[in-house]
Amino acid sequence: MIFPARPREDYDSVSTMIYGQDAKNEITKKELTRLEEAFAKLRNVTGVSMSEDILNRFLGQQTTKENLQKMRTNMEDEKMDLDRKRQELLSEIETRKFTETKNAEENAEETEKFNKKMEEERARQKKAETECERIGELLKQIAKVLGKLFDKLQNTTDSNNIVKEDSIMPSDPTKLLLLLNEIAQKLTDVFGKQDVCSEIVDDTLTDKLETMSITTSLEGKAVRVENVPLFSKFPTWTSSAIPLSEDEEEVPTRNTLKRQAQLLVDTKSRRKGLGFKR
Repeated sequence: MIFPARPREDYDSVSTMIYGQDAKNEITKKELTRLEEAFAKLRNVTGVSMSEDILNRFLGQQTTKENLQKMRTNMEDEKMDLDRKRQELLSEIETRKFTETKNAEENAEETEKFNKKMEEERARQKKAETECERIGELLKQIAKVLGKLFDKLQNTTDSNNIVKEDSIMPSDPTKLLLLLNEIAQKLTDVFGKQDVCSEIVDDTLTDKLETMSITTSLEGKAVRVENVPLFSKFPTWTSSAIPLSEDEEEVPTRNTLKRQAQLLVDTKSRRKGLGFKR
């Protein structure tokens, strides 16, 4: 056969094709109905009626959604950075709290030491002030005594050698001490001369006592001690002789000699002062 015959259609296959097409159309209708309902809702939400406006609004919302998504991502990244910084700051705060606590303890110890030292310094200052007041009072008393001594020295018979006639009691303690040192040096020289006189007196008394002792032991009777001036050897100083016993008839006993020896020792240890004008 040149032209093959058309295959004969089976009734069953034709019915199946028609049923499938109907089912497909039914599904399409349902989908269109759903889309129409969704579009109606979208139109109600957007508040416009034109399809182009609705599309523009939809596209704008999609762009807005993308922007919001990007902002959300950025905010989450920033939140993570802030959380990390927060943890770092909390750690630093804890470290600083520990350091401040330690420093506070150290400062408290230093403050306690400083306060204790201040109390000690105040006590020392108070003690020094009390001591200064005491020394000041003593200096006032010494100044009074030295002033009296100064007045006495101006009235001595040999005042030109100790205190000048035109000398005035200085009010400055330093000048007063310098003047009194000068006077003390002169007095030392004068008392040195008195020591020489005392040695001469001691030698004379010793000679007389030895003479009395020897004469008494040999003759066994009273011996009159010659009334010779004891200080005839002295060129400048005069003094009264030591009085002897008025009872010339009594024989000196051993006790009398002991008393005379004691008198000699007392004479050696005694230092006579200057004679002041009355």
